[in-house]
Amino acid sequence: MLVTLTVDGLGGVSEGRTFEKLGEALVGASVAKNMGSRFHPAHGQVRQATAMHNDVTYAVVGRLRPTGTAWDRAVIVPIEAVWHIHERDRAGTGSPLLQAAAQGAAETSEFDQPIHPEAVLDPSTPGLPAIVVKPRTVADAYKLRQAHRNDRTVAIFPGEVLTRLYGTLGDARRVLSLVAGGAQALVAAAILLVVVLHVMQRRRQIGALRAFGTPRAVVFEIVWLETFAIIAAGVLLGFGLGYTAARTGAHLLSGASGFTLPVEFRSEDWQSALVLLAVTGLIALVPAMLAYRQSPAQALRN
Repeated sequence: MLVTLTVDGLGGVSEGRTFEKLGEALVGASVAKNMGSRFHPAHGQVRQATAMHNDVTYAVVGRLRPTGTAWDRAVIVPIEAVWHIHERDRAGTGSPLLQAAAQGAAETSEFDQPIHPEAVLDPSTPGLPAIVVKPRTVADAYKLRQAHRNDRTVAIFPGEVLTRLYGTLGDARRVLSLVAGGAQALVAAAILLVVVLHVMQRRRQIGALRAFGTPRAVVFEIVWLETFAIIAAGVLLGFGLGYTAARTGAHLLSGASGFTLPVEFRSEDWQSALVLLAVTGLIALVPAMLAYRQSPAQALRN
């Protein structure tokens, strides 16, 4: 059946079943409607409907599996039911199958009539505004492109559009990566300057430790560990705040667009964190070397 193939193409149902009658509907995984709930269709926007079909009632009989796309927020009804609503507004003109469905639906208040998938192939039906075709192979995709790129049909091939989009996003990502690298270099220089000034202010304390017999290696280790711990904590905190901000932004955009934006730490992110920690260790060597080479007599004299 055409309906079964369409629903299977969306991942199938996780709860309930597919619709079998005109008055039944499927809801996406994120739609806030329970099984068995009823609703009236409306035209316009969600908050400002321009027309409400109060004489038509749909019952939810199934829920689609999560897909991470706009289908998770969609409500799917048989196209025959949509045809019937508009066919009734035009006094029942159209194909015999639609007229039979309209006559039967008029006798019941909830479109309790079986669907007829073969009505889609009837040339006298109102037709379909759009058809989504998923080719089995790449060769089939090129055949479809060649067959439907003419003056009678309007065909959109997502692969071509996405290729240009990925190219644009790839260039933008490269630019943003360079900007982020420059910003990180400036931040590293600023941190290094602050740490060096901090070590210079503690010259008397370091000189006192050396005067009391503390070895140079111990002073080097103390300063290096303190510097590395402070900068590393800032790096890890920055990754945590960035991850939280990305998750929050993805949640807001998903709620507004209906598309799920996955946010996760990938291997490249962990590699970046390790590189930053390694650079942090190198930066911490500068103040540690200053403390290592400091003379205790000169530090106490100053």
